[in-house]
Amino acid sequence: MNAEALIRQMLESLLPALSRRVVVFLSGGTVNEGCVARVLADYPLYRYSLVIDDSPGLPMLDEKLLSQLSASRLTELAEIEQALREAELVLIPLATRGALSKIALGITDSPLTAGIAAAIMLRKEIVAVRDGYDPLHAVQAAAGMGGNAAYNGMLLGYERTLQDFGVKVVTLAEFRETLSPPGLLPEGYAAAGISPGSERAAALNPPDAIHLPDSVITLADVQHIPGGTLSTREDAIITPLARELLEARRIELRFLKK
Repeated sequence: MNAEALIRQMLESLLPALSRRVVVFLSGGTVNEGCVARVLADYPLYRYSLVIDDSPGLPMLDEKLLSQLSASRLTELAEIEQALREAELVLIPLATRGALSKIALGITDSPLTAGIAAAIMLRKEIVAVRDGYDPLHAVQAAAGMGGNAAYNGMLLGYERTLQDFGVKVVTLAEFRETLSPPGLLPEGYAAAGISPGSERAAALNPPDAIHLPDSVITLADVQHIPGGTLSTREDAIITPLARELLEARRIELRFLKK
């Protein structure tokens, strides 16, 4: 499966056609930035706002393609911050090396970096895809950009800083399987060891259950759970790798009604 197909699956999962508002931060780079814009152009009904990094020196995204996007394009920090306050999810489909470094160091020299910093300070749920800066990614390796171990270590250190900030860092490979549209388990669905969800109010959830309130549950979120019961919101998106781990550990999953 090629990268554009993976990106399409990811965005189909993370831009559900619900009442959820999403802010997407998109910058030019060497790994499939055009794919993201092409996929976004296919979803005119999703309620997302778009912030594009057009800093000097970055590859420019195709203006004809960008004109097809139905999203509200934000350029001023005040409107970005307002959109973030109303958003339930912040998505960085392809974080670049430059964006990663600046965000980790607190540098806010563009609408994109200032907006992401604001999202972090507002404690928004942020999902960032690491393929754009991963020094071991095939595209980076083919370009000879991953040969300096010390520099690679610096980038990975910045990644850990983002994770400490609360950013969920994932790979496109985590979305290699198609999720059930719009990213939810169908009513009555029960995989091995996973219940279709509690029909009881959250207050009646087992007291020993681990609760994850986020709207996107990734592999990193569940790796520390050895067993028992996990509860989450009824519209949560469970990535395929996270679901595989839950099944392997026979963890009961309950989707709680709002």
